Amino acid sequence: MPDSLKNVDSERNYGIDLLRIICMVMIVIHHVLLHGGILREVEWFCPQYKEAWFLEAGVFCAVNAYGIISGYVGYGRTHRISRFISMYLRLIFYTLLTTAIFAFISSGLVTREVVRNAFLPFGYEVYWYCTAYFCLFFFMPFLDRMMESLDRAGARRFLLIAFILFSVMQTVYHKQFAYTNEGYSFLWLALMYVAGAYIRKYDVGRNGGTVRYFSVYLLSVIFVWIAKMGTEHFRYLKTHEYTESVRLVNYTSPFIIVCAVFLVLAFKDLRIGISIKKAIAFLSPVSLDVYLIHDEPLIRENVIIGAFIKYLALNPVLMPGAVIGTAVVIWLSGSVIGRFRILVFKLLKIDSFCQWAERIVTAVVGKWLER
Repeated sequence: MPDSLKNVDSERNYGIDLLRIICMVMIVIHHVLLHGGILREVEWFCPQYKEAWFLEAGVFCAVNAYGIISGYVGYGRTHRISRFISMYLRLIFYTLLTTAIFAFISSGLVTREVVRNAFLPFGYEVYWYCTAYFCLFFFMPFLDRMMESLDRAGARRFLLIAFILFSVMQTVYHKQFAYTNEGYSFLWLALMYVAGAYIRKYDVGRNGGTVRYFSVYLLSVIFVWIAKMGTEHFRYLKTHEYTESVRLVNYTSPFIIVCAVFLVLAFKDLRIGISIKKAIAFLSPVSLDVYLIHDEPLIRENVIIGAFIKYLALNPVLMPGAVIGTAVVIWLSGSVIGRFRILVFKLLKIDSFCQWAERIVTAVVGKWLER
């Protein structure tokens, strides 16, 4: 094995990087189903309805898994400001580029508000996940300190209390019990970070086996799907009206959390060959780029929304493949653009700029804190 690969191997977990890629494909599938109009327009209880919601149940845990991965890889590391600056520049690279393209194609779509949002994506929640991560970034060192100060029993108690308050009770009462915004929030992402830090600190599930953990994930998905279908069918028999039930298909759902946790456990100790490692090392760094591109508001509203309703006319045997295939194409396209963005950033020496900006910020803030 080349020395360079040995050095990289010692610093990164390729199983987690592979899961990061898979989770991004899952997120794209979710957006194809949701924004693409399939879940909104599909006829109740037809074969396509059952298939679409089975896919949705299977992929919905991806965002939670991403949050857990953040804690798993972030715990014990130095949270450098240069990394945050780099992330901000990556965001505005895509928001400004997309805004410029749409202004050229159809200037009526680009308002002052759109331009403002393109420059300040964190402040105006252009991407909800990135806004939540923006808040989380500044609390990561304190969350790490908390995990360091707690013994294993104390960390378990913390996670158990959080699970009961923010997941179980939220699901039972099915309202904003603890104002987690159903998982679309900094608070929820912070809890996922702590869960990932706990897994990393205590090497949870080291000897469990990938197949066993993946089986738990799959069983949880099946349970969520059966519970949803069963609940809706029972309500129809009782009221003769179709009423959608998404109580368990929710970021704060206990079973969606189980899915996310066991996916991380399944991949964190996965053994991967050298050739596959090279592909993972090439694709993993642009996973976030895929999200930033396809879910950019102008692209989402003018390209993605309602674009895949036509899949409902397909044979039920073909529809799941069409959804997954479309998601893979979007992911591949976003990955190619992401690699181009990396090349542009290298030519512009963005990493050096971020390190310089970090030194400036650290010096200024350090003087202020010393007063």
